[in-house]
Amino acid sequence: MKRFEKTIENKKGNIITNNIKFIVGFFVGALLVGIIMIILWPERIAKLSNGEEVIVSIGKSNITANDLYDELKKGGSLDATINLVDQFILTDKYNLEDEAKKYAKEQSVEIYKQFEQYYGFSKVEFLENNGFEDEDAFLEYLYYDYYYQRYYNDYTKDLITDDDINDFYKDDVFGDKKVVLFSSTDDEKMLENIRSALKKGSSIASIKKKYSNATVNELTLTYKDYADYSESLWTKVKTLDEKKYSEVVDDDILGKVVVYISSTSDKPNLKDIKDDVVDVIVSKKQSEDKNLYYKAFIELRTSYNVEFKETNLKKEYEEFVKSHK
Repeated sequence: MKRFEKTIENKKGNIITNNIKFIVGFFVGALLVGIIMIILWPERIAKLSNGEEVIVSIGKSNITANDLYDELKKGGSLDATINLVDQFILTDKYNLEDEAKKYAKEQSVEIYKQFEQYYGFSKVEFLENNGFEDEDAFLEYLYYDYYYQRYYNDYTKDLITDDDINDFYKDDVFGDKKVVLFSSTDDEKMLENIRSALKKGSSIASIKKKYSNATVNELTLTYKDYADYSESLWTKVKTLDEKKYSEVVDDDILGKVVVYISSTSDKPNLKDIKDDVVDVIVSKKQSEDKNLYYKAFIELRTSYNVEFKETNLKKEYEEFVKSHK
């Protein structure tokens, strides 16, 4: 049910994970026929005047067995049904056709490029290995993904209070900081020597020359960069003042690290960055509560009076809802 995850390269060269998980496999042959036969069992399901069986009602609209048959080629029965329901609702709720088409095209180009760079996949190989019949199918997925993410972000924003914004501004926002990260996989003694050099006021250039075995990253960071770093390292970045340095910190990626702040700018006014602050809080809420995505779309379907008419799907969906309360 949850939109699949894509892996692409961020501006710092780290692999980052967004809210997309690639589709794998299809229901084919006898299994698909068996599912369809169960769904079309006439005694268990309502029919329209033209004889089409109603699988789900959405207010006064319906999704029929024929609709579901086409979608079943892309996944399991409940997944396929929910895809149809959500796409119907989202395109009814939002008028984003042009934006979504632009997003789909731009994202497809970026994803093709990243998979070729990191995995050596051609466009055709990427599509085949991720279960897309052709490029149009991939573009359609990305098109709807734009709607999904828009709703999920809007839903999350509605959960944010003024207190959330004020607390985040007070505790987590800072002006731009020029940061130097001295790191080593295991040489803590060298890093302690670097700390001593910093204490004596040695220049970064002289430290780099003397301790050439240390890895040195010089960066300009803002409060919006938190997701790219471990909590232990980020705590030092946001709390250290200008010309201050940390103790040796353990980091999941860099190993052992000393954080040094070479310069800072003034903390921006909340009124000037409020939208950015809200966006960061949205990202934090979504990353911290893995169940939030499912809650958001369960509430959306409820608000549209979605009702499953087919017995097995209704039971399966009810169990799905219970598991995400």
